[in-house]
Amino acid sequence: VDISAADGIGLWLKGDGSGASFKVQLRDVDGKWHDMVTPVSFNGWQFLEFQLSGATLDLSQVEYILYYYNGLPASRTIDNVATTGRTVSCIVDDVKAMRDSARLGTPVFTVNGQSVTFPVDLYSGYSLTCKDQVNWTVQGGSGQEIASGKVEGTFPVLKAGANEAKLTFRTKESESFRVTMNTMKRY
Repeated sequence: VDISAADGIGLWLKGDGSGASFKVQLRDVDGKWHDMVTPVSFNGWQFLEFQLSGATLDLSQVEYILYYYNGLPASRTIDNVATTGRTVSCIVDDVKAMRDSARLGTPVFTVNGQSVTFPVDLYSGYSLTCKDQVNWTVQGGSGQEIASGKVEGTFPVLKAGANEAKLTFRTKESESFRVTMNTMKRY
């Protein structure tokens, strides 16, 4: 199958909230492959999109699309006590090669009403990191650096106790997307 004109692979996945890893693998006629992985930390249907940027296989000659469910709870015996694994399940539907990925433009991170802006576009599978409160980088799904720059504004300062934080986008091409945000206070 020739999917060389595609930017990504999209599919619907019905998750079970198990935390297992769902992997989609493309293989070409020469045996080269490209893996796309997501944690299944959700219950119910979600649309997932995986970027094909950085794929080293021949996208004009895809021979297989394989699905794996990894990190499953196992049966084991510890100190002569047997435990059984837990049943997990997922359903895959409507898999398609996609030409245009949904874009989330200009992330704005706000803490206690104080905002900092990242002047960059994010696509499915991208990761935005800011470790020093000044410089940010965006990495693609395969870990390659896509973009870098400096934040606009002064980075929010945390106060003692609870802090209200939110992540918004100045532009978004879809109302249906999933974003995972991790924040960490450095001492």
